[in-house]
Amino acid sequence: RNCEDLWVTITVTTHGRPVNIHICAVYLPDVVTVDKLDKLCDNVSCAISKLKDGEVFIAGDFNIGRYVDWLAGSNSSDYCSKMAMKDNDLGYGKVLSDFMSLHDLQQFNGIRNKDERLLDLVLSTMNNIYIEMCNDPLTNIDVYHPALSIELYFTSIRFLPKLLVNKKNFFVADYTSINKELDSIDWDTILNSCENDVNRMVDHFYLKIRNIIEKYVPSRKSTRRQYPVWYTGNLIKLIKEKEKLRITYKKFKNPLDEFEYNLARHRCHCLIKLCYSKYMRSIEDSISNNNMNVFWSYVNAKRKNSGTMPNEMILNGKKLSNPVDICNGFAEQFSSVYVSDPSTSSKNIYSNKNCNSEHIVCSNTLGGFFITESDIVSVIRKLRRQQG
Repeated sequence: RNCEDLWVTITVTTHGRPVNIHICAVYLPDVVTVDKLDKLCDNVSCAISKLKDGEVFIAGDFNIGRYVDWLAGSNSSDYCSKMAMKDNDLGYGKVLSDFMSLHDLQQFNGIRNKDERLLDLVLSTMNNIYIEMCNDPLTNIDVYHPALSIELYFTSIRFLPKLLVNKKNFFVADYTSINKELDSIDWDTILNSCENDVNRMVDHFYLKIRNIIEKYVPSRKSTRRQYPVWYTGNLIKLIKEKEKLRITYKKFKNPLDEFEYNLARHRCHCLIKLCYSKYMRSIEDSISNNNMNVFWSYVNAKRKNSGTMPNEMILNGKKLSNPVDICNGFAEQFSSVYVSDPSTSSKNIYSNKNCNSEHIVCSNTLGGFFITESDIVSVIRKLRRQQG
């Protein structure tokens, strides 16, 4: 008897988007050889390679319980079984392990038959699978293949709304006045008053820059984008006009309104293709010009819920359900990375009596090199403006 694999694909909506679930039922005959198992795995691998993106779910009678055993997870929340090869394994475990690793599959069934063996396996790329003994089977129960009740859970994640904040519009800034004010600043006097404290110098520098930006760069309100980023003003105007014509035609059934609506619809389709082709051409040109900011803006625009986070998260068993708690949770999780060393603080560094105020060289800091103004200017000129 030959090995069999039967496929069906269903589509479910999860997290606000459709997801394909490719379900496969497999069967191997009673006498399973390593070659037959390898052939079945090759057939299933070939089928998976031709499928559209989505999750894979494989269930069926593999009939290799006498060669391969499965161990339960280390805790109650771990529903996956770990493979354990028996002493009489002749290569079955290696074939199945390679197949599962290739497609990122895990085994979820832990219900044994009367001989305490697992003949029926449930393999999947998903993690939200729960299996238990079926108490109300549709057919007579085979003692070697207990009936299973398999549940797949899909949770709907809600995301925090984006906070709309005003942004500075640097495209219309008064750069002439900005340059004049920057030239008039006496940086020597300002920085010398900081007593060689680099932190105070940085604070004074940013304070001046922020004041100039606030003075000469206008703000603009952030709005939620209703149309794709590549829609032009003319295209948006035409789409709104087309919608008005559609409503008018639907209301009065005038043939002239129908003609104008069809004409506007045709113009919309042509303009959409033109705008999108120009947009894609600009993305491709930005890559060749090393302007990666444009490329990543394109990638982020393709992602749904870009820049948002789930409205509920869990840290150490504690549920966080508001933006402030979520931010504090991230700070708590990663706080160990930013442990400050009091011995390296700026106060300790610059309080050393052996400091040379001219070059700011201290005995407890790196002092084997000097940075001149020309070095800084040279490095700044080598920066690529397109990369921010």
